[in-house]
Amino acid sequence: MDWPGQDRWLRLWQLAGATSDPIRWYEDLARAYAEPQRHYHNQQHIAGCLAEFDSARHLAQQPTAVELALWFHDAVYDPKSSDNEERSAAMARSCLEPSGLSELGATVSELIMATKSHSTVAGPDAALMVDVDLSILGQEERRFAEYESQIREEYRSVPKLIFNFKRAAILKRFLARARIYATDFFAAKYEQKARRNLESSIRQLKRIWGLTIGARLHRIHAAQTHRVESDRDPARAVPDERRRQRSLLFSIKAADHSSATRSSATR
Repeated sequence: MDWPGQDRWLRLWQLAGATSDPIRWYEDLARAYAEPQRHYHNQQHIAGCLAEFDSARHLAQQPTAVELALWFHDAVYDPKSSDNEERSAAMARSCLEPSGLSELGATVSELIMATKSHSTVAGPDAALMVDVDLSILGQEERRFAEYESQIREEYRSVPKLIFNFKRAAILKRFLARARIYATDFFAAKYEQKARRNLESSIRQLKRIWGLTIGARLHRIHAAQTHRVESDRDPARAVPDERRRQRSLLFSIKAADHSSATRSSATR
């Protein structure tokens, strides 16, 4: 899906009543979403969100604020950072406040922050914002698989074992909700497909995770057997293997504290 054209941004700028240079901000956003570390949180993602919003614009109480929030919500994106939403919200405010639109800037900021926790407590527009952002979960199988691959690319620096363990846990939390989508509109459109996609992804992550652990434990066992057969002190064999297994399990548990695989990465 192509990056939205400048004409759409100019129409939104006029609806907002902004008076500063719209072209500068359009170009800044285009550059931001084209940064090389982005594989999912990129121009394609924003274009997809805006297309989903177009189909549900009638649900918005403040459609201009919601659309602005969608343009800005991932404007700052560093996979290793935990404050991307805060910095994206600050960018939105710095765009709107010079035009005297501080109140609109605060609303847009609040909507952006809703995508961090996927919380809808801020009201109907926050619910709509979060549903649009999560619409990727209910896409057709091929697009969902592409999304999964794109997320993995953004976290390529995280070891596969840790990534799979954490990602499966995060996706389980979505499945545990009574409803993934807060609005009836998106629940009817995507709820069942999203649940099937998530269940399939979790099974795949667990399978790979299990195979990876099994392979590593097998290598530990093989190495230990080799040492015993090489006349090393057999008394050391059990403690050595236990230490290696404890080290492996510790590396998995340590993922719970890894900001690199924080929950907002699942979007």
